[in-house]
Amino acid sequence: MRNVMRNVAIFGVITTMVLFLAQLSACNDSDSGGGGGGGGGIAAAAACNDGKDNDGDGLIDYPEDPGCFSLKDKSEAFSTAAGVAVVLELARRFKDHPLPTTEIRFLGDGSEETYMHGMTCFMEAHQHELDKNHTYFLVPESCGNGAPRVVIGEGVSWIERHSPELCNLVLAAARELGYHDVEPIILRTGGTDMSPPTVRGFKATGIIAMNENDYVPNYHWHGDLPENVQLETLKKVTAIFEAAIKKIDAEF
Repeated sequence: MRNVMRNVAIFGVITTMVLFLAQLSACNDSDSGGGGGGGGGIAAAAACNDGKDNDGDGLIDYPEDPGCFSLKDKSEAFSTAAGVAVVLELARRFKDHPLPTTEIRFLGDGSEETYMHGMTCFMEAHQHELDKNHTYFLVPESCGNGAPRVVIGEGVSWIERHSPELCNLVLAAARELGYHDVEPIILRTGGTDMSPPTVRGFKATGIIAMNENDYVPNYHWHGDLPENVQLETLKKVTAIFEAAIKKIDAEF
């Protein structure tokens, strides 16, 4: 007899039901780096406008390469490609070992940098098809370098709190794997693809990798290069998401 699917896990980034989200592209054409900072302008822009496959993913320059935010972007790799790697590895693992009662969907929505436009469009088009009680959004957000943090809320003027139930489950999955350094964090610098599901009443959370100052290393900056992606961080993030999805299947 075929198992009845109870849950839907949507995973995506790259930066997001149980693994649903992979932010595969973005459309922000503004320069990165938080303004100012001068120097290195021509060299910094080259990676996404040089006709080369700098990060070895078979895709070249903006807009074809999802690691590029614009023709001016300084790298094809870091915040976006790291999340893609996590998504592809999880897809491989669950393809070989599907779960009995959880359907896993992988979503590449794009345009997170333009006010989560891709995820917002997805929610507006498909939220009526999803059960809020049994759909879970997990987002790998800029997870290529640093210590993983579970995002429990985000916002600037006010904080949108993500599902405590789902956040606690991901934190518990990390601790069961022996990753006792994984802590919760509230992002106060803007929104991610976790926000559109949360504000519509769905359960969402994600993992972001931070440095000792709780900032994403090399974010949109000169060091955003493939050689600065930490393989151990990718392995850890992937393991936590895999364990969390299995816990959703077993406990929810």
